Amino acid sequence: MTISKWEPIESVRPSPTRRGAATTEEIYVAPSRAFGMVEAPFVKAQALKFAGEAFFSASGRADKADQADFKALVAAYNIATRYRNNIAHGMTIGHHLEEDGSHSGFFLTPPSYASKKVGNLNTSWPEPWFLTYNYYYTVDDLRHHTARFQDILDEAVRLAHHLNDKYQVIPNESLHP
Repeated sequence: MTISKWEPIESVRPSPTRRGAATTEEIYVAPSRAFGMVEAPFVKAQALKFAGEAFFSASGRADKADQADFKALVAAYNIATRYRNNIAHGMTIGHHLEEDGSHSGFFLTPPSYASKKVGNLNTSWPEPWFLTYNYYYTVDDLRHHTARFQDILDEAVRLAHHLNDKYQVIPNESLHP
């Protein structure tokens, strides 16, 4: 569910029913074949940053409040990409507690092969290896991230409509509902 709240953030764009375009192919697929697709979230954040700089440098688009809203949205997106990646690539683990046999419950953690996220496995600690993981997400943590991803999506849609209403970049009928 959490990732299902992330995916729409990545697709906030005009509808393929834009005037003058016959098919989705003409608008989205053909350019991606010619120029490639930006897949990594960090690279998408960089592309958004530079696109925003170009957009706001155009004459008549120097509104400081709009620029600040856009920069804040890109910053929130950039921070959220780390959590999105943790969730998308994580694994679920649970532990039986040895002394009383009770179960710890389940947590979303980095996969054991993700050496950057599992810490130093060559420690001299007496603790089990899984205590070196960089994160343990509970269900409540995932609910929080789900809500945060929805907040970012809502703000992206709000800002896109606001900027379009103000600067008339895309015909309103070409925007997603």
